[in-house]
This record gives sequence, structure tokens and C-alpha cells, in this order.
Amino acid sequence: MKKFLSVFVMAALLAACITPALGSSAASVPSFVVEENTEYEENASTVDVSFGIADNPGISEMTVLVYYLGDQMSVSGVTSGDYFTATQGVTGKSTSAIFKSYFTAPEFEEGTVYTVTTVDLSSTTGSDEANNGTFLNVTFNLDGEHAAGAEFTYGIKVMSATNLAGDTVDFAGKAEGRVTSLPDPYKEVYDNFTVFTTETTVDVDAGEATVDLRLVNNPGITGIRVFIVYDEELEMTAMEPVDGIFFKDEFTISNDLYASPNANQGAIEAFDNMGLSVEGKRYAILLAHDYTENRDSDGVLARLTFDLPEDLQAGDSFPIDFCWSTGDVLQLSDSETDEFGNPAIVRLTPDHPTCYIHVAED
Repeated sequence: MKKFLSVFVMAALLAACITPALGSSAASVPSFVVEENTEYEENASTVDVSFGIADNPGISEMTVLVYYLGDQMSVSGVTSGDYFTATQGVTGKSTSAIFKSYFTAPEFEEGTVYTVTTVDLSSTTGSDEANNGTFLNVTFNLDGEHAAGAEFTYGIKVMSATNLAGDTVDFAGKAEGRVTSLPDPYKEVYDNFTVFTTETTVDVDAGEATVDLRLVNNPGITGIRVFIVYDEELEMTAMEPVDGIFFKDEFTISNDLYASPNANQGAIEAFDNMGLSVEGKRYAILLAHDYTENRDSDGVLARLTFDLPEDLQAGDSFPIDFCWSTGDVLQLSDSETDEFGNPAIVRLTPDHPTCYIHVAED
């Protein structure tokens, strides 16, 4: 989506942050390093952060406390860094008996209650690991209100650390970072609720390309069916959910079927509705729904991956259209239902029904 900083980019940034510490005394107390600010799009449901270590004297095992405000974030999962194997442990409140001694004043503000998740780490070599750098990656669910500009603070503190000889390794306090929500750039482009696909440009030697099928200015809908129509020279190889806007996503990729009078009748109606020619086209169908409540999140419904022709030429462009027919966008309502009591139909007109995969010019 926006694009989060990838784990790999974060690792590089962390390494840059750690560099000054590498010149310090070997006798320095080890410390944690956290990227100061990680940015994500306001539509995102998760964000990835990384933790580093500086002045590492050699550690065999350690347990760290990852802390955050539980009404804003929760730990979705952890992955190992460069030199330690990571295993997610228990989660509890900073005021609980197991954690409260680690969250006292003056290091922590009195009265603030954090949610804490433990992570157990062990050296990948089975001996003392003295390397600096990224040792842990954490994925946070964004559970709170994270509109554009929202900032969430998180941190890390050691619970215990030992070397292979069993000696305790003390750390220099805590380290904190923040994640910041960036405004959805598409809300400045589209005034009304619409569905659209993003464009992309690839190099002439590219083998595949991806575009995103997105919602913006979503008023709250319970279901949507979209037909994606693309050039016969392309082959769609994947259509994957990204932001989890709906509880259920069903995908049908029809690379082996041309859109024709023998195709799905709903597709034909959708093509006619949008005035699309079916000649030389293939299509795929995305069906996303909840059926229990309206979902008003913006973001990526699905990421579409296409195999490209082998004989790409600089300046080539491949159009991708999307369309729907009457009744393909539904909204639950206490007052607006049809004669059979079914959900109301949401009427929308696309601002930009066609996007392109462009091949870069020389």
C-alpha cells in the first residue's frame, strides 16, 4: 500500500543508525536501536518495525519486552533478525506482577499502562553473538483510530540477557520509536466513492508487473463484485487480498477464457454497463463481502500480478479496465432495501476506469 518501509529497508536504516555506536568503547553498555519514525498509509491495517542492537558484548540468550498502548496497537507476529532466532511469548499489562518492576518511574511515566509482549531470542550459532544490527522484526496490527497524522509510540526493554557463561548482560534502558500515518494520496484525486486500479511503469526486461485494485471515499458497503478486464497479451497469475477490508474474498482468474457472449452473463452486463469492448480481452472476477455489516475502510481490495509478453518494446502500454453491473455494490441499511428486503444498491460512477502497465521509454 503505501507503502510501508519494508523490513529490508528498515534493516538498512537501522544499520545506519547503529554505525556511530560501533566506534564507541568496547566496554560500553549495550543498547537497543529503534528507527525513529516509520510511516504507513492511513488505510493500512498493519505496520512492520525492526529493532537493532549496538555495543553488543556477546549474548547467547535474551528476553525482551516490546511495549505499546493496547488500544492503538497489538503484536501480530515476530520474525527473526540477522543473528538471533525470535519466538513470540506472552502478552500482558505492564501493571501485572510479571512486568510491573520493569515499568516504574522515573524511566516510565506513572499511571501509563502499556500492553507488553515478550519475545525470546537465542543466538543462531549456539554461542555468544557479538554482532550489531537488526535482531528482531515485529508486525503490529493497527487497532486504534489511525487517520492521517496519527502517531503511535512503541518501545523495547530488556527483561533478561545472558552470555554462554551464564553472566548477566545489562542494557542501557529502553528505546522507543513511533509509527506515523500518512494521508491517502488518492483522496486528493477522487472526490467521490470509486473503485480504481493504480498504474505502474516497468523496465523493458521486466517479466511481470503488479497493480492494485483500490477503494477510496468508501461510504460503507457490505459487498462488491468487480470484473477486471485486461489485454490478451497479459496473463494474470495472482489476485491477492491486501488490506483485509472484507471478511471473505473470492477470486476467479479467466486467462483461458475470452470475454464473449458465452462468458458469465454478469460480466457481459458489466462490460456493456461500462461500454467496454470484449474483443482481444481476458477477464477476472473479484467478489468481496461481509454480509453482517458495512465496511467503510479505504485501501487495496486486491493486488493483481500479470506476466508480461517476452518481446516487450520500450513505450508499450497495456490497458486494464474494471467494471461492474447493477447490484454488484451493496450496502446494508435499516431504511433502504429492495422489495425483497435485500441490501440497498450503491450507485457509483468510476472517475478513472482504465489504468495502464507502461513500459519505460529508452
